[in-house]
Amino acid sequence: MKTVQTKQRNVERSHWYSSRRLDVHQSSVMTTTQSVTGLRRMLYLLLAGGFFVLAMAGVILPGLPTTPFLLLTSYFLVRSYPRLNERLIKSKLFGPILVDWHVKGGVRRAVKAKAISFVFLAIGLSVYVTQFSLVPSLIVSVAAGIGIVVIVKLPEPRD
Repeated sequence: MKTVQTKQRNVERSHWYSSRRLDVHQSSVMTTTQSVTGLRRMLYLLLAGGFFVLAMAGVILPGLPTTPFLLLTSYFLVRSYPRLNERLIKSKLFGPILVDWHVKGGVRRAVKAKAISFVFLAIGLSVYVTQFSLVPSLIVSVAAGIGIVVIVKLPEPRD
């Protein structure tokens, strides 16, 4: 019975991906995740909501990266509420980033460049406007440097 349901879900996902003009065989990333139940599901939904709020803040606030929080949101949604994750993937704002990650296995170079540019801009503006002393400026710069390293190390999509 379980294999019939799994096959049906795979067919539905395959249809969804093919309607998005994506290679159906590359959608196997989405079909290998296990759903959680009970208290863990509630925790995952709560975490997904929190990371989604941070991703939305990252759209508005320069310096706060959107992509990592968006990927974390999708990670927790696909395990706790797959239909909500599909709605997130269909969104015009976040969909392309998530499709690149789930189907092609990476983040496009243009998205990385934009994220790194915003980090530099935000750090420069915050240090200039707030006129931090040396120690807080160094702390903020080191934190930004770590964020940039994380962004650079994200894999790029397979073609």
